[in-house]
Amino acid sequence: SLRWPYECSEFSLRDSSSGWPSLVLKHEIMKAGCHIVPRTARKIGEKGPKTWLKFDFQSMFSPKAWRISFSLSEKLLTNQFTQPQRKCFLILKTLIKAYSLRSNEEDEKILGEDNFMPSFKISSFILKHTMFWALERVDQSEWRHNNLYGCVHHVLDQFEIFLKDFSIPHYFLGPKKNLIDGDYSFKTREEDGMLMQKVMQYHMCISQLKSYSGMIELIKFALMRNILDFQWNVDSSLCDRGMVLSFCEMMFSLNIPPFFIPGGTMSSMLSQVMYPVMKDSDDWRKKLSNHLLQMIRVIKYGPRSYGLGVNTELLDILEMEHRMVETSEDLCFEEMDSAELAAVIKKL
Repeated sequence: SLRWPYECSEFSLRDSSSGWPSLVLKHEIMKAGCHIVPRTARKIGEKGPKTWLKFDFQSMFSPKAWRISFSLSEKLLTNQFTQPQRKCFLILKTLIKAYSLRSNEEDEKILGEDNFMPSFKISSFILKHTMFWALERVDQSEWRHNNLYGCVHHVLDQFEIFLKDFSIPHYFLGPKKNLIDGDYSFKTREEDGMLMQKVMQYHMCISQLKSYSGMIELIKFALMRNILDFQWNVDSSLCDRGMVLSFCEMMFSLNIPPFFIPGGTMSSMLSQVMYPVMKDSDDWRKKLSNHLLQMIRVIKYGPRSYGLGVNTELLDILEMEHRMVETSEDLCFEEMDSAELAAVIKKL
């Protein structure tokens, strides 16, 4: 690895209103340094290999460049995520994936299969850097289990703050690197238009995620289509349908206020999932504990369609989470008052 680059002096000197990351963690990140990796320079919206080391016809004619990789720095930061912060990230990742798939499917119906190219995507990389910025801005007391819905909104608010300037800055390089722009410093009028279109698409996605009804629609879409994260996905190397069922409970740990799907009714699947969480937070704790045990069991012993070995780092995290759920007294959600609960039960 290389020494911490001068280009990242903005990160080194930046004050954090929330106190995250700590000065100790910052020092550890800078001490660990960074790496230089091959990179294919691309314009905004341009497709192609990310690295010119790929041996294919297209990479032979791609402009060769190098970029600074902060993968190690990102890992040091994400390792410090608390349990609510990790769940916030996974929930957002899943719902954004649901929105992307549904949006692209709708465009394909309009344009036809032959003329369609998937156009919308918010990468995990961009989501992760936006969450880093949100963690700097938002007080650490906000990131708790009984405020997961608020946590999601904090990250979405950070997206909106950035998109007003048509830029999502790199967490370490700062404003000098716009993550939603191309790699070249000069842009054509066409590229400016593509950037504006991308920002509009991001705004539409965030707008849906910030509404109760929009989020419930995306949760339902995610559950119906099995677009869940790797830990719960029945089509991944860890195959277990019980984990998908427990993911339903996890998604509703958001504790969204009662809201009905367009048409005025709540689907039976959503009703069955929402009712236990709203009725009894202790019961939800048991289900969360069971969910974590299922994950631990399947990762240790479950059948795999590919890959060898066990992710011991993930197992350690899950076992720690399970101990916290079993022993901590402050993980239960705030109960609804009797009037709110009665209204929900009546609708169900």
